[in-house]
Order: sequence, then C-alpha cells, then structure tokens
Amino acid sequence: MSGKNRVAANLNMLFTHLPLIQRYSAAASHGFKIVEVSIPYSESAKNLRDAADQNNLKHTLINAPPGNWEHGFRGLAALKSQKDEFRNSLDTAIDYAKTLGCTRIHVMAGIPKTADDVANASEVYSENVLFAAEKFKEQT
Repeated sequence: MSGKNRVAANLNMLFTHLPLIQRYSAAASHGFKIVEVSIPYSESAKNLRDAADQNNLKHTLINAPPGNWEHGFRGLAALKSQKDEFRNSLDTAIDYAKTLGCTRIHVMAGIPKTADDVANASEVYSENVLFAAEKFKEQT
C-alpha cells in the first residue's frame, strides 16, 4: 500500500459498539484506507469484502482461525494437541484472504495449557509455521 495513510484500523478492536459490518463505514468516516480484521470468521468473507468495497477500504491482514475463543484459545500453531485443527484451519484462512484480497495471514501461536503442549510448543510451532508458509506459497 502506498501513500501517506499506512495505519490500518483493526476492526475487531475499534468501533466495538457497532456490528462488524458497520465498522467498515466507521473506519472510512475516520479517514482509514486500510483495515485488518484479526478474527473475521463471524461473517462471511463475501459480506466483509462487500463492506470494504462499498467504503473504498482494502484489507491488509487477517489472523488464521484462533480456535474456540470462548474456551480460551488464542491460536493453535504451537499446540501439539491442536496440530490437525490448525492445519485444517489454514484452508479457511486462505479462502477468506483470497476473497478479501488480503495478502497477509497472521498465524497465532496459542497458549499452551497442558504439560505436553508446553513441552512441545517450540517444535510444534516451528513445524506448523513451516507447513503454513508452504501452504500459503502454493496459493500465490
């Protein structure tokens, strides 16, 4: 993105008194040109893209699915117990990124809670980030 305005509005953190779709117009009315939606999965990618297009906004970043947020998950990539779920979730992240025209996907490590997850976090994270990078590379 070129130009002066290089600060993205994180629509999961800003304008939280509004439904996610309405946050696009709020961001545009405050002069933002780019947005990130760290956790976009509560809405369809098409609806998010339509809201961005209607407000002349571009998506710059999304997160890969973080797991069940209400159960304390804040990512899956470093969790041995969630390795299959993490790898399967990448297809969803890729589909969203493609629809949104977004070229960046943040892979969230997560918070290890079991002894096995703690003991293996670094190794699993490295393996999963490499796996994600290869999978994302196939899409470009």
